[in-house]
Amino acid sequence: MQKKRIFYSFTIVSMLIMIFGGQNVNANQNTNLSDLETHWAKATIKWAINQNIVTGYEDGTFKPNKTVSEAEFLTMLIRTYLPDVQSSKTGNWADSYYEIAYQNNYLLDGSEEIEKRNELITRLEVAELITSTQGKHYEGDHAIQFMYDNKLASGSDPNKLTITGFKALESLTRAEAVQFIKNLYEFGKEELQPRPLLYSDVTQLTIYQLGEVPVSSDVNLHTMYVDQVQVAKSEGQPISRAETMFVPVEPAVKGMGDKLTWFDKPNSAMITKKDGTGITIYLGRSAAMVNGKSIPISTKVIKTVNVPVPMKPTVLGGKLYVPVEFLKEVLGYNFELKTEGNSNFVIVGKAPASLDPVQSTPAPTPTPNPKPSETWKPDLGYLPPAGWTPPKIKSTSTDDGAKDTKILEKELGFTGGYAFNVYKQDGNVIGEKIIVGSHPESYVNIEFKAWYGEKKNAHDSNKIPYIARELFKFYFPNNYMKLWNIINDGVNGKDVSKYVGTKFTLDNREVKIVDGERSISVIVSKKK
Repeated sequence: MQKKRIFYSFTIVSMLIMIFGGQNVNANQNTNLSDLETHWAKATIKWAINQNIVTGYEDGTFKPNKTVSEAEFLTMLIRTYLPDVQSSKTGNWADSYYEIAYQNNYLLDGSEEIEKRNELITRLEVAELITSTQGKHYEGDHAIQFMYDNKLASGSDPNKLTITGFKALESLTRAEAVQFIKNLYEFGKEELQPRPLLYSDVTQLTIYQLGEVPVSSDVNLHTMYVDQVQVAKSEGQPISRAETMFVPVEPAVKGMGDKLTWFDKPNSAMITKKDGTGITIYLGRSAAMVNGKSIPISTKVIKTVNVPVPMKPTVLGGKLYVPVEFLKEVLGYNFELKTEGNSNFVIVGKAPASLDPVQSTPAPTPTPNPKPSETWKPDLGYLPPAGWTPPKIKSTSTDDGAKDTKILEKELGFTGGYAFNVYKQDGNVIGEKIIVGSHPESYVNIEFKAWYGEKKNAHDSNKIPYIARELFKFYFPNNYMKLWNIINDGVNGKDVSKYVGTKFTLDNREVKIVDGERSISVIVSKKK
């Protein structure tokens, strides 16, 4: 299938090429290179040369096992879609390719720091870049899932796809880079897509096992100490990416003596500090909720002003990572980045008496995944996804907005205390199906953007009736099922008109149901 190679938003560079014309940078390239005869990627490399995506060297070799820099891989990728784009004749040779990446919101280290363009690109960074060109915003393990799902990668064992089998932190060779490009050409979109600002929906991604393949590369890896104790390699290692140091959050929090509770491991968690401060973090969101207030995950000083930067927690090897600045700016931990000889260290809290790059001391035992109840069975007529057990509300409303927000966040897993997402990815605006907000006429407005999916088949949206029951119980501990039945009857076509648009009383609260075009709202007053 021939690619159309159309670019949505033409940059200044591509416009100049259209005006003045461009030549193929390696037309009629010789494909009979001396080091390809017995190489596994021979056919793929010859294809790429004929497509004018790559070239051989002047000595008649291709050097298929030579590692690839960020700029080199980006150049291959852009040439695949925009063959007329040429290397810049002024400034840095890769400026024209990085300009296109910048215009499309592709996150690359070399976009701001030219010297980083020559650093080796990791397989994970390749996955995130390719995923971005397909119009998706995925990071970490989710980018790997997308690559597998769309035949853009096959891992170290095509017959057993695992997250660790992708070898995310390892660099890649020229031959491997060309194979990624060939996969993209054959199975990717026909047109280069911009990367969305918001994190993409993860519910359609296949869940792959972590696998047993260890992360063996030490590219950009550091040894981590938390309050004098070395963090076990199995608990995650700090890694430099996107110009920022990322660290595994769980061993940092527990090593400092604070508490971490997972809502949806490893996508969202509540951190409770010893002083009682509650901090909630979410995969793909650049802000944390600190005692109900939104706080940036990371900031930087620009012209003496501290401004937020769009850094977000990410998942690597099944573990949640945060920018190292989050430890100090949000959690209040001291940290230090240190280099001794050829070893790099991240030191959180008290420094150890000596630094040992060879791991010996295990980290604190991680919080186990919560197991769904074996006795719970769906009892509302709707079949939720397999393995999902609805959380149970234990508290009742205090009529204090800040306190109620924290309760809903902690007990029902609401994002920031105001929104419930039916999908596993908290914080994704597309998936927010219940929103609890303030209302000028009353106390809260509970808006349902969905109520059920399919009654006979398991569906993520079938979580909504179960969460609604707990939410109603929070405000109406005695008559919550009456309100639940009214809403349920209404969405199933029964006549509940006497309750819609008219105020009525439940548990000493006034209630008003508003039927909108795309949602149903329940307006609730404070207790009389």
